[in-house]
Amino acid sequence: MSRGTETLSTDPGRIKALPDVAEQLLRVYWWLRKTAFTTEKSENPYLVVEMTKREAEEFFGRHHFEPGWEMSYSFRGEILNLRRVEWAHVPEFPDLPWWQVHIRGYRHDDPPGLELTAHFEAEPAEHPKEHLDHLGIDVPRGNAVMQHILDEAGVEYTTSPDWSESPPDEVSWTEESAVDPDADTVAEGVDVEVG
Repeated sequence: MSRGTETLSTDPGRIKALPDVAEQLLRVYWWLRKTAFTTEKSENPYLVVEMTKREAEEFFGRHHFEPGWEMSYSFRGEILNLRRVEWAHVPEFPDLPWWQVHIRGYRHDDPPGLELTAHFEAEPAEHPKEHLDHLGIDVPRGNAVMQHILDEAGVEYTTSPDWSESPPDEVSWTEESAVDPDADTVAEGVDVEVG
């Protein structure tokens, strides 16, 4: 390539090294994420499946889940991070059309397997402030979606002692379970019509 009187050339050796540089940058990013953005594991209800991390990724991947968002917080002991983005009409948040079901997984010893917990929340790339503010976050809905997928596939699991025996219906939510904007904690669910 010529520019004025200078001739610029491409060094094929440097181009071949680009994938290695990108991989190194990704490793530095993941180290920073695990070091600076790791927090204690939440105490949310969970279920335990007899699956490896790889088996869970494959299983939920067949149900349109993908690896979790790169900027997601890391929780101590977390080995699985998956999400499924969807458009949903949540009447309490009419300006937030994009939501996600977010599944996190941890090793579990008794019973042995993979401990899974899920939540429904504003999608972080489309609604970053609302996501960070936990606006509309709904653990029972996320867990109900995850449980429904496992039940439909006939996957056996055990539940934590605090697991709701009658999880909310995935599609139908009542006004009584809406989020109270003045509360310090979020309520059990939100009125959602899946579109």
